[in-house]
Parts: sequence; structure tokens; C-alpha cells
Amino acid sequence: MPPPDDATDSEHAGVNDCWNRIGVHGDHSCPELTQHIHCRNCAVYRASARTLLDKPMTVEHSSFWTQLHSQPLQPAASATRSVTVFRVGSERFAIGTMLCVEVAAPRPIHGLPHRIGGAVLGLANIHGELVVCVSLPQLLSLNSASHAPNGGAGRLLVTRWHDGPIAFPVDEVSGVEKFAAQHFKPLPATVSHAKVKCTSSVLSYGAHTLGVLDEDLLGQAIRRHLA
Repeated sequence: MPPPDDATDSEHAGVNDCWNRIGVHGDHSCPELTQHIHCRNCAVYRASARTLLDKPMTVEHSSFWTQLHSQPLQPAASATRSVTVFRVGSERFAIGTMLCVEVAAPRPIHGLPHRIGGAVLGLANIHGELVVCVSLPQLLSLNSASHAPNGGAGRLLVTRWHDGPIAFPVDEVSGVEKFAAQHFKPLPATVSHAKVKCTSSVLSYGAHTLGVLDEDLLGQAIRRHLA
């Protein structure tokens, strides 16, 4: 429903709209244009604007806005979230796409002193930058039997955090998918503690179930292991 037209002659009675006659929207014959260049810089224009803004609200306007604000709120369109889907061993996960920087080919991971056997695997050279590599099976307490901790996985999923990039060796990256908000389901009560660690919800993905990683929880876990 459009608002009522407030540009009628009767409503503009008493307003000197000289800009439409001799000003920039007229024949440009106004002598004040030499000084002000444009009508909006002129005191007459400002005074006319104040007159229009201070005029009483008409019955038509009052009825329009009353009717508009009395209508029930319309439900917002269903929002979608973009996630990157990947697999580690037999487990499949999704993580926010905005967090992902690159899917890199596997490369040697050089261990760090006093970091043997933990979640921090070491450093990998990615485009000339040394990036910390972290084991998701160790971080999430998953069964890592099918995952090679020495960097022999199929891909390196490079993510960006406030403290710098982190690379996760993963077995497969399926790609980027978008899901409507209602598709993110709460974690089932029967899911084991190991599988809910750093996981906020689940998604159905074909014949599989994805654990949606919570970025805050995952970031906290990474910082604990890096400390």
C-alpha cells in the first residue's frame, strides 16, 4: 500500500517553490544562483523545507501509518548458512565457509620439539608461510585409525583465526554447501561425548550426518593445545 501523495498544490500553499520556476529546476534566472550556485544553499530553500516539515499531519497520512503499523509482522525469509563439508576418517563435519581460506594439497608437516603425540602436529609450508597444523582426531577425541597423523591425508583444510592460520589434515573435502536455518538440528541425546565435542548441531547430508563445528568452541580447544 503506497503512502498518500503529499506533493499536492493545496498542501504546498504558502510555500515559495522558486527553485521550480527560476532556480535549478526552472529557467535559472534567479540572481541568487550567482552566489549560491545551487538552490539548496539558499535561505529561501531552507525556509521552505522547514515549512513543509513542520506542517500538521493530514488525516490521510495518519490513517496510512496507523494501518501500516497495526499489521502483523511478516515472518522473515528463511536465512541460509554456508558451510564447508569435509571428512576425517569415518566422521563427516561442516564448518563455516567464512572461516576457510584454502583447500591445499598435502605436504610434509615438520614436528615441533616437545609436541610429540599431541593435537599440534607441527608446521607446514603453505605458499611460503609456515602454518601450524592441528590434528582434528586428537582435538575432537575421534578414532584416528584411518587418518595419517604425519600429513598423509588427502587435503589440508586451511582456516583463518584471529591468532593466525591453522591447517587441518583431512581425508576429503566435499565442497561448499548452503543450508536453511531449519536444517540445523540439535544434537541427539544419544550422541557420545566424544562426538559432541566442539559440535553445536547436526545436518543431514545425503545418506550422512554432519557434525557442525562450533567456531568458538573449536577456537578455544585450539588455543588450549597451543598454549
